[in-house]
Amino acid sequence: MAGLTAYAVALCASRAIKQATTWAETRVYTDPIDPVDTPAPVVSVLVGHGHSTIQAHDLNDATRGLKLRIEMFVPALTTINVPSTLTLDTSKSVSLVFAGLWRQVVSALQSPTNVWADLFRRFVLSFHAQDLESVLFENKVGDKISRIAARAIELTISTLDEPPFGAPPSDAWADLVAAMQADGPELASLGAVVAYLIEGQGPLADWEAAAAQIGLGPSEATMLGFGTVDGVATEPTLQQATIIGPDMTTVVTETTP
Repeated sequence: MAGLTAYAVALCASRAIKQATTWAETRVYTDPIDPVDTPAPVVSVLVGHGHSTIQAHDLNDATRGLKLRIEMFVPALTTINVPSTLTLDTSKSVSLVFAGLWRQVVSALQSPTNVWADLFRRFVLSFHAQDLESVLFENKVGDKISRIAARAIELTISTLDEPPFGAPPSDAWADLVAAMQADGPELASLGAVVAYLIEGQGPLADWEAAAAQIGLGPSEATMLGFGTVDGVATEPTLQQATIIGPDMTTVVTETTP
C-alpha cells in the first residue's frame, strides 16, 4: 500500500464491513501484518498494488488505478448461525458460505446509511474489473491439522487523486479525518496523523502549494513566474487562456485586458 488514497480506500472499506452485519462480525482487518487467528470467518482488506499514468512531475494528479483486495477466510469444522434457527456447516457448504459472506460485504460497501460506506464510494470513483482466487491453507499444530479455505476478491478501481500539499484537509479528506476522530481513540490519533501529512508543517502560500502539487522546484517555479520578489509573493498575470476540447480543437480563447 502506498499513498494516502490507498490507505483511505482500505480503511473506509474495512470499517464499513466491520460495522455491518456479516458472518465475520468484528473480525475485519485493514492491511494486517501479524498472523490473523481464524476460529471463525475473517475478512482482510488491503490495497496492494496498481498502475497510475503520470504527467511530467505531477505524482499527485495521476490517472490512478489501484487494486482493492478483499480476502475472506473460513475455517473447516465451523458452524455459522443463520437467522430463523438455520445453521451452515462450513465443512459441507463452504462455497455457499463464501457466496453469502461476499454478498454481505457488497451490501456493506453499498450501504446508504453508513458513514464509512459513503466515504468509500466517494474515494472510489469506479470499478473496472473483478478477479477471484481460491486457496486452501493447512495449519499443523503437533499432530493436529486444520484446514482454512480462502477466497480473494481483487477489484480494479479508479480513485480520487492524492490530496494537495500544504493546505488543510478539504472535501472527502476533511470528512475522512472527521470520521476517524469520531470513531474512537485509536482512529482519532491516526486521523490527526493523516491531517498532519496533508497539511505538513503549516499552510503554504498559494504559489508554493501550486508548485509543490505539480512537482516544481524553486528555480522552475521562478522561471514560470511563481515566487517572491523582495519577499512579496507574486503570481503570473494571465494574458490569455485557451481551452482545448476532447477532439483537440479550440473551444474558447479569452484575452484579459
